[in-house]
Amino acid sequence: MHDLLHIVTGYGRDPLGEASLVAFSFAQTWLKGFLVIAITASLRLSQAVPDQPMKRAVFEGWRRGRRAKWLIAADWEALLRQPIEAIRDQFEVRPSSYYPKIISAIRERRTTTGQAYPAPALTA
Repeated sequence: MHDLLHIVTGYGRDPLGEASLVAFSFAQTWLKGFLVIAITASLRLSQAVPDQPMKRAVFEGWRRGRRAKWLIAADWEALLRQPIEAIRDQFEVRPSSYYPKIISAIRERRTTTGQAYPAPALTA
């Protein structure tokens, strides 16, 4: 389920994508463990990359999850035959505005300065 949500939401497997997806999942399920992970990750990410709106991106994940129709009980076997855009339209999963901009900025920084994405900040 988690991997399917990565595809539907457009969030990658990077630390910000994972945190945003966990926030999205909290909005869909109301499981408090997701909330704790999302808050902790957003705080650590914002410390690791202070020049980017990391907390806003994670919060946007929650908002997107609240606005989307309930994906948890979807008939995924049937949905897998459909184009991804059709699934997003059917479940009202709107595009993220913060996530792609932040990831682009981080990739550009890595290309120009050689500075890698600060993934260790999530494991401290």
